[in-house]
Amino acid sequence: MDAIQWVQFGTPLLAGAIAGVTDAWKYKVYNWLTFPLILGGVLFHAMTFAEGGWAGACYSLSGITLGFVVLLVFHLMGGIGAGDVKLMAGFGAWLGWQYTLELFLIAAVVMGIYSIGLLLFFGGFRKLRDRIMIAIVQIQTQSPTSLFNTSERIEDAVKD
Repeated sequence: MDAIQWVQFGTPLLAGAIAGVTDAWKYKVYNWLTFPLILGGVLFHAMTFAEGGWAGACYSLSGITLGFVVLLVFHLMGGIGAGDVKLMAGFGAWLGWQYTLELFLIAAVVMGIYSIGLLLFFGGFRKLRDRIMIAIVQIQTQSPTSLFNTSERIEDAVKD
C-alpha cells in the first residue's frame, strides 16, 4: 500500500475512531468532524485521482451520495442520528461508492450481531416477539391504529 492509500483509508479510520469516542461519551457526532471530512475527501480525490480532478471529485461525490442516502432512511425511521448520516457521507467522500457499500454491509452485519447480543443479555426477545405479534394482528385486521402507537386492546390480545 502506497502513501496515498494510507491517507485515503487512514483518514476515515481516524475520523471514525474520534466519532466513536464522542458518540459514546456525549451521544453526538460533531459537525466539526463530519463537514471537514466530506470536503477533505472531495479535495483529496480531485487532486490525486488518476483520471483528473473532475473524475476524482465525481468519484468522491458518488460515495457521499451513497453513504448519505443509505443512512438517511434509518435516520428518518428514528434509528440513528443525523451525525451518523453525515459521518457515513464523509466516509463515502474518502472511500468512493464501492468501499462505502462494503463498509455499510459489514457495519449492518456487525450491528445485527450486536443487537442480537443485547436482546439475549437484556431478555428483550419476548418484547420483540410481542411487538411482532401486535404488527401481525394489526395487519390482519387492517386496524387503523398505527404500528408504532399500539392500543392496549391489541396488546392484550397477543399477550400470553
